[in-house]
Amino acid sequence: RQVIKVKEKIFILPFPRLDATSDGGYGYGVQLNWNNVWGLNHTFRPYFERRQPSEGKDDPEKRGVQTRTQLRYSAPFVYGKFGIDAAAGYFKTPYLEPLRYDQTTTFLTTSLTRKFSEGRTSQGWTGFTSLTWNNEEHDGAGAPTDPDQKAKGHAVSLGAGAYYRDLHFNVYSDEGVAWGFHVASATEDIASDYDVTQYGASYYRYFNVGETPHQN
Repeated sequence: RQVIKVKEKIFILPFPRLDATSDGGYGYGVQLNWNNVWGLNHTFRPYFERRQPSEGKDDPEKRGVQTRTQLRYSAPFVYGKFGIDAAAGYFKTPYLEPLRYDQTTTFLTTSLTRKFSEGRTSQGWTGFTSLTWNNEEHDGAGAPTDPDQKAKGHAVSLGAGAYYRDLHFNVYSDEGVAWGFHVASATEDIASDYDVTQYGASYYRYFNVGETPHQN
């Protein structure tokens, strides 16, 4: 009888989020990347951020410091090559002048994924379809009543897309490429208060900087 024990690597990486723009905007926060959650090849990526919009105190829209938080969980192989992604987010923007109120945006989304490439489980081509609920509200005595400035309300959108990954995980860094695209659309009066169509694309390239291993 032969017994083989396998110890799964679980990567947990907390790191700060910092950025600034030339016109006075800045942001700060914290993010967690948890790869291979419980050894199941799942990922969990929450973040929290406070952000001063561009222009700072001279912002023409007179916005205060924004609060942004988001949770995202990915389970790529729930049944064969099919998986599930889920995310939730909350964003709050205070408006200070001439009307004082808070604009809050909340979203929930879930996606059914399917891997099309053979080989390494987390690499290659993956396609997905998504269902997203997005809601915008205005809170406060100064909330605008003008129809052109009122909160949009809610929208339920259907989407589809694909992404490609060729990433190599090192101990403290990544190396490779990842890119993708998607489209989503909602129609007024079909579980939505307004029409909207969104397109998106992304491209990431990770590479070593210098000769030190794991430096990028």
